[in-house]
Amino acid sequence: MTMIDPPRQGFFGRIVALCGAALKHCAKKLAPHFAKKSRGHKNLNCLDVSTKRHHGSGRPARHLLADSRGNVLVITAAALVPMIFAIGFGIDYGHAQYLQNVLNNAADAAALAAVDPGMISQSDAVASTAASNMFNTQTSGYWGLNNVVVTPTITDSFSGSLGVLRTVTVSYTAQSTNFFGAILNLTTLAISGTGTASSSQAASINFYVVLDTSPSMLLPTTSTGISQMLAGTARTNTPQIGAGCAFGCHTANPQSFTYANDTNGYTLYTNTSASASTTPFFRVNSPTNTILQDNNGVQLNKTGTSVTFTGTGTKGSFNSTYANYSMKYTNTANTSVTVTVAYADTWWFARNYALVAPGQSNIELRIDAETKAAQGLLQYAANVEAEYSTLLVPPKYQMQFYTFNYASPAALKTSGSSPSTTPYGVMTDVATTAPLASSTFPDLGLQAPLLWDVGYWTTSSVSNADEDTDIPTMLTTMSSTILPKSAGAGTVASPQSVMILVTDGMMDISRSGTSCLQSGRVCSQLTATELAQCAAIKNAGTRIAILYTVYDPATLANSGSIFSSSQAQMTTTISQIQAALQSCASQNPDGSYLMQTVTSGGSISAALTQLFAMAVRNARLVK
Repeated sequence: MTMIDPPRQGFFGRIVALCGAALKHCAKKLAPHFAKKSRGHKNLNCLDVSTKRHHGSGRPARHLLADSRGNVLVITAAALVPMIFAIGFGIDYGHAQYLQNVLNNAADAAALAAVDPGMISQSDAVASTAASNMFNTQTSGYWGLNNVVVTPTITDSFSGSLGVLRTVTVSYTAQSTNFFGAILNLTTLAISGTGTASSSQAASINFYVVLDTSPSMLLPTTSTGISQMLAGTARTNTPQIGAGCAFGCHTANPQSFTYANDTNGYTLYTNTSASASTTPFFRVNSPTNTILQDNNGVQLNKTGTSVTFTGTGTKGSFNSTYANYSMKYTNTANTSVTVTVAYADTWWFARNYALVAPGQSNIELRIDAETKAAQGLLQYAANVEAEYSTLLVPPKYQMQFYTFNYASPAALKTSGSSPSTTPYGVMTDVATTAPLASSTFPDLGLQAPLLWDVGYWTTSSVSNADEDTDIPTMLTTMSSTILPKSAGAGTVASPQSVMILVTDGMMDISRSGTSCLQSGRVCSQLTATELAQCAAIKNAGTRIAILYTVYDPATLANSGSIFSSSQAQMTTTISQIQAALQSCASQNPDGSYLMQTVTSGGSISAALTQLFAMAVRNARLVK
């Protein structure tokens, strides 16, 4: 909107008065001629010159001077005064309009300068200065332009496509100096106007997605699944397990930790012999062992006979054959049969629950939900990147996945005989990985190493005292060797960095001076030590986004030796996890935290894509 202020009324008043007086005088002189005609004269108007001839060389001039009925020169002279000032004012007004057009163009250029792809990466203050400089450069040196005041106003908001939208309005006021109007004390004309421009520019971002694959992430995602796991692992003849364990612990020696039962309470044994293809598992009514059923519940042994087991190792030896037993029985045809079997661990139980309990679905564990969420995240990110592809400078989103548990984080590897970190374990554009994710993204459950036994990781040579969630080592490794040491500008050549952490937030590590289950062990939320590590990562220019999969206190119930010795401590700790993770997460411009929380029954996939959307939406191009 532009405006030129009208001149003061006094100037027009003088013009109107002068013209009115001249017209009044003309009308007075012509009045008698409208009443009658005079011979030799025409009906005159006030601008006609008399047609009467006058003889003698000096008489026409004297007659004209003496004629009071049609003194055209007097009237014309009187009219020239307002006409000159009207023309002069028109010139002044036209000059003001010219200056206003100049300033309007300068305001538009200034607004555009503040949303230019190169300038949008700067702060509001820098963009405001750039707008002012552009305006002043384009308006300097114009004659008659005075008292120019320019005011850039910058507003940042969110566009519908998740990008930061910058709107810049450049307002100005000025005065145009009058040349003719100054004679009548009208020295200036005020002019004003605005120019507006807006642009949405998303930042290019490298995402470092760190996935917790520790045993606690083998917790079912729903309360129904938790109940099924508790019921499926309850063994009254095994006091250390008590009423069951909700975790789907993936262990090579389930009989030393926990093993699974069907809904009738029959112990489940997986078939490790050649007949596994036809009979994948067996059901035995332990501890009497008088009924043996196949996977379909059909009795295999002759009624009245018992099933016997012969172990090939002892618990203390940790040899590779300990999990296998020779199971001998007499079949219904009265023939002796021997097969090799192993206790079914709770991991197997969760993934085969539909076979164990026909009519039910397999039990989804959080680590399974992580796999689906990672696949969905890649596709969602690729869709957003495609949405931005029409921008003048479209952003790029790249992702690299890591897993962590008891030691340093490891780049995610593909499955197969020759695992490779390509493409998910290296920084790759989501446009490349998204089309592959549904079929090739690794099963995170298989990425979690098999627990050898209570207190041992993978093999008997790796003893970790059951300390399986080493968040401090993960943070140290990410900070020192993986994450960039400074903030990126948000361009394709210099992307920003965001670390997405998916975890239940419960540390389980060795630390002197603490006691959880045993001396020198800590089962805790993030402490000041870990929060200092988070702060160092953020200070180095990487934002931290956290997806908290809530640690459910109900999962600790009836967990026997796992947590029973510090049940109260653990319950108190759980209530503090969320606040500690929030302190680790980065803050958004509106004061909220870059964090999502998922409780039992919630969708990890939905929360992870929402977390990505928050990270993109609140990304601000900086230099």
